[in-house]
Amino acid sequence: MGKEAAATGISKLFAAVSASVPAAADFKGPALVSSAGLLKWLDKRPSIVSVIGEFGYKLKAISSPKANPNDEALKATLLDLFGKSGAGSVVDPMAYSERDKQTGVILSPALTLLGESVPGVVYEAMSEGMILSGLLPRFMVIEARGGRAPLNETAGLAVPDAALTQRLADLCGYCLTLAHQGNVHVIQADDSAKATFREFGQWVTDRINAHTSETHRELWNRAHLKALKLASLAAVGINPLAPIVTITETMWATNLIVSQTEAMLSKFENDEVGEVAGDEVKQQNELLKAIGAYATQPLDRVERYGGFTDEMHRDGVVTGTYLSRRLIKLATFRNDRIGATNALNRALKSLLESDELKEVAKSQMQARYGAAPRAFVVANPTRFLKSARGA
Repeated sequence: MGKEAAATGISKLFAAVSASVPAAADFKGPALVSSAGLLKWLDKRPSIVSVIGEFGYKLKAISSPKANPNDEALKATLLDLFGKSGAGSVVDPMAYSERDKQTGVILSPALTLLGESVPGVVYEAMSEGMILSGLLPRFMVIEARGGRAPLNETAGLAVPDAALTQRLADLCGYCLTLAHQGNVHVIQADDSAKATFREFGQWVTDRINAHTSETHRELWNRAHLKALKLASLAAVGINPLAPIVTITETMWATNLIVSQTEAMLSKFENDEVGEVAGDEVKQQNELLKAIGAYATQPLDRVERYGGFTDEMHRDGVVTGTYLSRRLIKLATFRNDRIGATNALNRALKSLLESDELKEVAKSQMQARYGAAPRAFVVANPTRFLKSARGA
């Protein structure tokens, strides 16, 4: 709701600033259509911001396993450009059979993308493959969870604040001068910011090394660099002529990056991304992971979904009730066309038929625990342990 406000506001700001600095329009980038088109634009205007409407559909197109060659090339270009904005970095010339598509050496291109979309389309487009390719970790994903605001009947009549417009005009003029001179400004940081970023870098490294899951490792892999970029951008906004990253910008940037990274990890861990309906392999993997975690974790770390006793956990007996309460809320079960409970029973049946699980007789359950819920024990520990370690 209201996601178009960013694009509308930026357009109004560009229009206001261009009245006194016409060349400011050079900072407005194009839509993402092709790699050749984007590089040709950057060849002439190496510092741009592109606002992409309904970005979820573009994400889906360029990250699909069935992506066409044009979208594959565009994704490769976006991946390459992420680390090329620093001083001394270049994008090599692109040679095409058509002369008008060829580009020269692009020095320190700074491409900023602001994509807006409804959450459902974005999360449906996301996959572990998008993480492993490095595409998703390069983005900062922020979901607005607020309610709908009251109607603002004067929204279309609003004009940018005069003081803000003047500050942006001054910034654009200064940046245009730097660009004309080929001067890439290296933003400095004070001692407290440097020390904090050093600690943050080690903290991120420890989180990466603590996980065997590639999803975790890749999402944290660029957290430090993204926080540096964000803090530097804030410093420019505060003092464009002599930007200095202080502890204030450092803490704001690192906290924001940590928050959005953890939110994204939660989406993957809770199976809230991707087109998962009817994916029986994924359902079995989630079942393996749940049983493996139950069997290997100490009692005080097992999530209390109910349906089992301390004695059952000690003996490695997991009940159907526990598994149901833990798993049917996941999208891969919830969205299955046969229903969550039936999908879970199908996954259990598959593991029973492959002798990876054994069902405990109700008479045994009653005799040992005084209750006879449907229950299971692990028959093939290796696979369950592997799933638990990857969880």
